Amino acid sequence: MTARRPGASGDLSREDFVAVRDIITGFCGIRLSDDYHTRLQRVVALRRGRCGVSEMGDYLRILTGSLREIGEVLRLVEEVTNTETYFFREEFQLDALADEILPELVERRESRRRLTLWSAGCSSGEEPFTLAMLLQLSPLWARHLHRWELRVLGTDINRRMIRRAREGSYRASSFKGLPEVRQRSLQKRFFQTEGDAFLVNEEVREHVSFLHLNLLDRDGAGLFGEMDIILCRNVLMYFPLEVRLKVLQGFYRKLAVGGYLLLGHSENLLGLESPFEALRVKEALVYRKRARTRGPRRGDEWGQ
Repeated sequence: MTARRPGASGDLSREDFVAVRDIITGFCGIRLSDDYHTRLQRVVALRRGRCGVSEMGDYLRILTGSLREIGEVLRLVEEVTNTETYFFREEFQLDALADEILPELVERRESRRRLTLWSAGCSSGEEPFTLAMLLQLSPLWARHLHRWELRVLGTDINRRMIRRAREGSYRASSFKGLPEVRQRSLQKRFFQTEGDAFLVNEEVREHVSFLHLNLLDRDGAGLFGEMDIILCRNVLMYFPLEVRLKVLQGFYRKLAVGGYLLLGHSENLLGLESPFEALRVKEALVYRKRARTRGPRRGDEWGQ
């Protein structure tokens, strides 16, 4: 009897799991925990079948060879990324944004009358549309914002989710966590119904755009301009420390001076050396970009 070569069947050896995990991390920053072994095994078996290869070594060569051309690595990433989201998620933080941060920014941006917001890791688009709705629900809308240039950008590495976001069609599950009365109020004001689907109204959609983006792609982030507010919630938790710092440095460069970064409730910059100013706004911990007191040093990754 001959020994079975590791990875020759649908099983994923520990060695192969680590190899695939490291390729994914190098490509987009996501580091899968050991708990993902079984799920990754299923996904790899599916992708190997689609690629027409039976040997794990052949599939690893396909992954390695596609890093520059994206291709198979991106398809694999799209199968393992967490896409769960819903409207007005972590609303305590959105309350801080609406009640404290937004009025401050409106006062400081009055001369240019423009606000830009970025939802990084937006999945199927509920968060960017939430931001557009939040702007229109604000008391500042009637007094100021309806005359301003307002841009909300949603980005995600998962192309399938970006296509769904652009459709702007949602089911009742996208409103979970909200009281029923609030669900009905939002649906009546900002959506049209089509069967069991809720379609985002044009008055919301006109302020929102979506872009496929890998957060490690600095050139890709260069396609859009300076931001006043960046939300990246429940994304950094999947990155190892060195990747987290790289992404945070990118956010710092994209933020206007005085702009805000909002992270997920389980994510923070405590213990990390960064030029962000940590602030407690209502019940939320947020981060603000301070004006530099001197120019960036040569090699300073936090520089603009």
